Amino acid sequence: MGRTKSKVLLTTSILGSSLLIFATFGILGPNIPNLTTGTTTGLKRRHSFRIGKNALREDYEAHHHPHPHLRTTIREDSEQKDEDMMANLVPSLEKEEEEEEEEEEENVLVVPFSSSSTSKKEEESLIKSTSADMDIETEEDLHPFRGRKPRPPPEKFTTRNEATTTSPEHVLDPNRMQIISLDHPRAFLYKRFMTDEECDFLIDHSKSRMSKSGVVDAETGGTAKSDIRTSTGSFVGIGANDLMKKLEKRVATFSMLPVKHQEATQVLRYEVKQEYRAHYDYFFHKGGMANNRIVTILMYLHEPEFGGETVFPNTEVPLERAEKGWGKNFSECGNRGRAAVVRKGDALIFWSMKPGGELDPGSSHAGCPVVRGEKWTATKWIHVNPTNQWNQNNHKVHYAGGPANSETCKDTNAACPGWAEGGECTANPGFMVNSCKVSCRQCVGGWRDGSYTKPVLS
Repeated sequence: MGRTKSKVLLTTSILGSSLLIFATFGILGPNIPNLTTGTTTGLKRRHSFRIGKNALREDYEAHHHPHPHLRTTIREDSEQKDEDMMANLVPSLEKEEEEEEEEEEENVLVVPFSSSSTSKKEEESLIKSTSADMDIETEEDLHPFRGRKPRPPPEKFTTRNEATTTSPEHVLDPNRMQIISLDHPRAFLYKRFMTDEECDFLIDHSKSRMSKSGVVDAETGGTAKSDIRTSTGSFVGIGANDLMKKLEKRVATFSMLPVKHQEATQVLRYEVKQEYRAHYDYFFHKGGMANNRIVTILMYLHEPEFGGETVFPNTEVPLERAEKGWGKNFSECGNRGRAAVVRKGDALIFWSMKPGGELDPGSSHAGCPVVRGEKWTATKWIHVNPTNQWNQNNHKVHYAGGPANSETCKDTNAACPGWAEGGECTANPGFMVNSCKVSCRQCVGGWRDGSYTKPVLS
C-alpha cells in the first residue's frame, strides 16, 4: 500500500513539472525579444519559422490549455509587433537599394550615336571627349595596384648627368664608394667626388704658379728637394675662392673632420716618367708629431692614358686581380699591391693612423710613374688637431695589444713591429729574422695588452 502511494505521488509530480514547463514556454515564448539583427531575408526566415511554431502551439492549446481565449490574445499581440517591425525595416532597406541604383545610373556614361552615320573612330573620340568633360576614371586610367588615377607627369623634367655631376657638399652617396683596403691601411675610393668643371677650374687656377715639388725633412720638418718626388706643384690657400670653400666643406664631410683641421690644398702635375716613390704622409719630427696628419684625401683632376696609379706597396695584391685578368689594367708599379686607378673626378681617402691613434705603417703609398699622358692631382692633408692649435697636443693614443718580448724570444729594436707591418720580414729577411724575432713570428714570446701607455722594449 505504501509503495503504491509513493508511485502515485512520483507520477503526479512528474506530470505537474511537465505541465509547468509547457505552460511557461507557451505563455512567455512569443514575448521573448528577437536578438537577430540580420537582413530582410533573415527576418523573413525567422517569421516563417515562428508561423510554423505557432501552428503547433495552437494545436496544443485547443486540447490542453484551460483558457484558450487568453493565449489567442497574447499571440495576436506578438504577431502584430513582428509585422510592425518588418514594416519599419523593409522600407528602409528598399530605400537604400533604390539610392544605390540611382548613384550607379548617375555614373553611367551615356553617349548618343547615330546607328549608321557614326564611324568607329568618331565614336571613340566622342567617348574620350565626353569622359574628359565629366572627369570620369576608366579602368585604364586607374593604377593597377592602388585603384586610383596616377599623377600627371611634370611639365619640366630635371635632368642629372651622373658622369659629370657630384653630390651636394653635405651628402655622400654610398653607392659611389669602392673599397681599396679595409685594414693597414683603411682606404676607399669615392667615384665622381668632383665635377669636370671643378677639376678644370682648379688646374687652370694653379697652372701658372707651378714649381718643383719638395718633401718634408724627417728630422727638421722643413722642405727639401729629393729625387723620390719629381712632380711640379703649387698650393691653394684655405677659402681662396668659392670653389675651394665648397670643396673644403665636401672634404670635411668625407673625412668627418672639420675644415679647420685641413692644410692648404696642394695641386700636383705628373708628366711622363714622373712619380712620387713610397712614403708616409705622417711626420717623424717632434714638432710634427705634436699635431700629426691623420687622414689624406687625394683628388684626381686629370687622368693619364696609362700608369700613375696610387699604390700601397705594403699590402698584398688582391687575388681576384690575377684570377680575373685585371692586372693588365695596371702598370708594373700598380701591380705591387692594392692600388687605385686614376679617373678624373674621383677621390681616394686613406688613414695614416690606426683606429686607436697609432701610426699605421700600412699607409705607405706611392704615385706610380706616368707611362702615357699627364696626371693632375689635388691633395688635402688633415690633422688630429686644428692647424691653428699646432702645439696643443690633444692626441691620446691607445696602443693595441700584441706579442711582447720574453727571455727566449725578443726584438732587438723598438721599431721592429712597424717594420714587420711594413713588410720588411719578407723584403729584408736577412736582418729582420735575426733582429725582430717576435715581430716576424720566428718564435713565441709573451703577450702585451692594449694600453694608453706606450710599450717599452724590455
